[in-house]
Amino acid sequence: MKTKLFFVLLFIVHCSLAQWSTSPDPDSSLYVCPGFTPTICTTQDGSSFIFGMASYNLWLQKLDPYGYKQWVQPTRVYQNAGSNFVYTLPTVLDNNGSIIVWWKDDRNAELDQWFTPTQNALYIQRINKFGQKMWSDTGLQVASLNGGIKRAYGVDDGKGGIILLVYEQDFYRTNKADKEWSKLIRYSSSGQMIWEHDIDSSTVNATIPYRQIYRVKNQILYFTLNGPQLVDTSGTKLLPPSYKNFGGIFIQNDTITIDLHSYLLKDSSDKLYRKLEIIKLSNEWDSISSTIYTTSNNVYLGDGGAGINPVLQLDRKGRIYFSYGYYTQSPLKYYIYLQRISQDGPEWYGDGLKFFSKNHPINFSLGNNDFGLIYNDYTFQKYSLNGDSLLQQRVQIFSVPSFEIDNDIVASDNNSGAIIAFWRGGIFAQHTGRTGKLGQITSVKTSATIPQEFILKQNFPNPFNANTIIEYQIPRKEKITLKMYDVIGREIVTILDEVVGAGTYRANFDASTLSSGIYYYRLQTKDYVQVRKMILIK
Repeated sequence: MKTKLFFVLLFIVHCSLAQWSTSPDPDSSLYVCPGFTPTICTTQDGSSFIFGMASYNLWLQKLDPYGYKQWVQPTRVYQNAGSNFVYTLPTVLDNNGSIIVWWKDDRNAELDQWFTPTQNALYIQRINKFGQKMWSDTGLQVASLNGGIKRAYGVDDGKGGIILLVYEQDFYRTNKADKEWSKLIRYSSSGQMIWEHDIDSSTVNATIPYRQIYRVKNQILYFTLNGPQLVDTSGTKLLPPSYKNFGGIFIQNDTITIDLHSYLLKDSSDKLYRKLEIIKLSNEWDSISSTIYTTSNNVYLGDGGAGINPVLQLDRKGRIYFSYGYYTQSPLKYYIYLQRISQDGPEWYGDGLKFFSKNHPINFSLGNNDFGLIYNDYTFQKYSLNGDSLLQQRVQIFSVPSFEIDNDIVASDNNSGAIIAFWRGGIFAQHTGRTGKLGQITSVKTSATIPQEFILKQNFPNPFNANTIIEYQIPRKEKITLKMYDVIGREIVTILDEVVGAGTYRANFDASTLSSGIYYYRLQTKDYVQVRKMILIK
């Protein structure tokens, strides 16, 4: 009797913490946490931290790749009546799943004639993988209310801590109108300040045009009124990089640094167009290593249209996925170009893939053997590494027009799928997986050990309510199919139909649209077939 009671309790908790929705109805999407404005931060394994910001609260929930909530209740990162929040994207710091977030607090601030705060304090907090706040209950105060408006940008220090670049602009100090200060601060993983540098404290009536901070190995690059600056993680100031002409988009990992430049030019008939150039910098940021790509077509800006903001993504092998284009107003049409670029130059012929559309890409999601593109109308398409479309048509993520999705934000799941968080009386989220189907993520490796034989395991839990996990083992690279059938043998759904490598995999099956009863699932390869029974109880 005790054993049965334990199983029932485990079953209830398991089901209550799950499920990506398989419906395009936004009202059926996964509820994540309270809040009005969301932010998403995804990890390499496909897990995601989703924040919900409301007037007086900042909430946080963690989801695993299947949409299972990792915390029974969302963590309230901060609460204080009378405070408004504006916070930047958080940074995942280490392999232990911790995250750091920072925010503004403008309680008791002076207001201007439009009742807009002219001051704010700045706080920072670390949350571990269990949802526990690590740096006191209210977080650490980085800057007090005294002074002006403060903003912060951060990067991990490689040891579980963070380096913050803080800007403050003061409109109300006597004889110091519009003066801007900068400060660089490093905090350890325990929240202790390790070092602090003041920057540009004597400059008046000027603002820093380019605010951002980057780290490659132990060097930190940041920007001041005197141009780009370098400091190492110990706080020692280094000679500034000789390269000064940083562009508007900057991407780096430990092996490659990419800078994108946009030039406005005129052709022989005096028509204005834009030329894009991607350059590779040296690892010391002091010189151009090579210009690896220049658009050969002219992106014209006339006819009531404009250029489309370029979208870049760097994969684990250092290749760049690049989307750009332009649109016209009459008729409304987007001219889209896709290109993949290695360190030696473009890999797709000419300007790459070119197509016409009424919508344009807004985000890449890269996988090991394919990639996905999310468009501004919330449709989704998958492509092979050769640029071929893998879905017959784009997946419609939502069944309503994109303008009916409020306060939305899109992020890659780092496995060629996408996560969308939005407000609908709270923060909700939807996922389109690497199969192109809503709410389904399949073939997620769970073990690095190569199996010795084909095995289809019993689903868990079983019986189940709505969601269950199917685990299977593949001893060699093989095309497999995993399908569901009802009790009289009719095929219900194909969960997986693709070539996979050797390994142990899990498939999350969502049966929320099916009726209670007995079902069968079958794993089939060229030389192997196995069938098992599952029971759905609602």
